[in-house]
Amino acid sequence: MKTLKFKTFEEFTLQINSFEKVELADCLIEAIERGIKNNNKKVSVCDVELTEEQETFRLYSANDDWPIALKSCMNVYIKAEEYEKCIIIQELEKEYEIKKLISEANNSIGNKRLKK
Repeated sequence: MKTLKFKTFEEFTLQINSFEKVELADCLIEAIERGIKNNNKKVSVCDVELTEEQETFRLYSANDDWPIALKSCMNVYIKAEEYEKCIIIQELEKEYEIKKLISEANNSIGNKRLKK
């Protein structure tokens, strides 16, 4: 698990809101990739260390947030001209959608069986 360091919680919040840090996008992509592969509902993204406040906490992401997170990461990588990572994101988006459709189909079949 990677640890990202920030001086204060405010600095961390600014980085999250602007979401321009490639290192944070890398952690998020790795976590989402792991989550899709393992069918997780939530994944740990990274540890966040606040040096001035002497605190550390873990950042998580729920699978419902992954499509938006992938789009945000795509924007970061386009700005950084890291186009290979953009291809990885496109593949993850497709895999996420396929697994979502399969899950919905399985739930639908299960609900029909319960109604009989």
